Amino acid sequence: MRKDDNMNYLRVMAEAMMQLRKCDTALTPYKNCDNDDIGEMSQRYSGAIGKIERELLGEIMLYSENIPIVNIMAQVKGVSLPMAVKVVSLVKIEKSPSVSSLWRFAGYGVTNGKAERLRKGEKLHFSVRLKGLCWQIADSMKKCESPYMVIYNDTVEYYTYHRLKWDMEHVHSAANRKMIKVWLSHLWLIWRKLDGLGVSKPYPDAILGHEHIYSPEEFGWPVV
Repeated sequence: MRKDDNMNYLRVMAEAMMQLRKCDTALTPYKNCDNDDIGEMSQRYSGAIGKIERELLGEIMLYSENIPIVNIMAQVKGVSLPMAVKVVSLVKIEKSPSVSSLWRFAGYGVTNGKAERLRKGEKLHFSVRLKGLCWQIADSMKKCESPYMVIYNDTVEYYTYHRLKWDMEHVHSAANRKMIKVWLSHLWLIWRKLDGLGVSKPYPDAILGHEHIYSPEEFGWPVV
């Protein structure tokens, strides 16, 4: 199987597994409902979904064992193996010579100090699927109390007191954005190193431009 075929197969399997998890979650309220028939069916279908999930996970593990970044990424709390597979299937790291280029491709670019937005008539310059996946990863990180939540919580606190005109939805959205941008910067650094690609000299300044530098190891990434 060619490399591209392998990645496409992995992506399809990962998407299927994530959709199955959504189905199982949707069944949860019905597993112990007052209607015995519905409860029994819900538990039976949940069991069947679990079996297929385990088979899919086995396939994903088998076909991703020779893709180091997938297994390393999945060590970070909040990033599941299927999520890692989907990220790798959507990103060609050799085409992101800088952190900012990966940010832009993921829909987190900045122009004139403001977040880039899609404008009518403009050519799409980012991956809608990757941006959506990043939001899923952010939600997963929050649910499992990932180490990246330190960035999220600190940012919420900062914007709450320093952006008084923002409503809380805006504050939480900005905190999500910052958390994912730091995670993407760590992904970029680790992946480029693994593939023997260059890492730009002003790396710390490129990812932050602030006083604190977050190292990948602080958040569960192995030393590469």
